[in-house]
Formats: sequence, structure tokens, C-alpha cells
Amino acid sequence: MYSGVADLVRERVRADAEAGDEQAAFILPLVDRKLVKQTVMTSVYGVTFIGARQQVRVDLFAVVTWLGIFLDTQIQTSYHSITQVHDDDASCLASQG
Repeated sequence: MYSGVADLVRERVRADAEAGDEQAAFILPLVDRKLVKQTVMTSVYGVTFIGARQQVRVDLFAVVTWLGIFLDTQIQTSYHSITQVHDDDASCLASQG
């Protein structure tokens, strides 16, 4: 299930990147199963949009820091691409689980 959600997120981020969103292009290679797992797991417990966004933000920051790249404040605007899947797709997939 997590890989399916990651695929959905990756497609949304890819669409934003192809439309010229530089932040989306930057985070596209970082979108994977591990990035979405916590948000999908907590969706059945009613995690809010803000909570889901914060989870993804923390995970992205950890990955970027681990890679030795410091997160630019402008990248925060692209978080919506990833966290939108929580409300749209992750909840649906979690309920099918």
C-alpha cells in the first residue's frame, strides 16, 4: 500500500516539476515509500492536513540534511504537492487496506 501511495505522490510532484516548479523537481527523487509511510499509517487515526504536512516536512528535512544539502525556505511551497495525497488518496487507500 505504501508504494502505491508513493507512486501517486510521485506522479503529482512529477506533474508540478514538468510544469516548471523547481522545488518539485528538487524533491521528486526524494519521494519514496518511506517518505509517505508515516502519513499513511496515521491517516486512519485522523491526522490533520497540518499534521500530515509537518510529518512530510520533517522527513524531507531529514533526508535533505542527510544528503548534506540544506533546505531552502522556498521549497516549503512545494509541500502541498506531497501532502495533498493525504486528503485525496492516502485516506482512500488506507480504508481499503
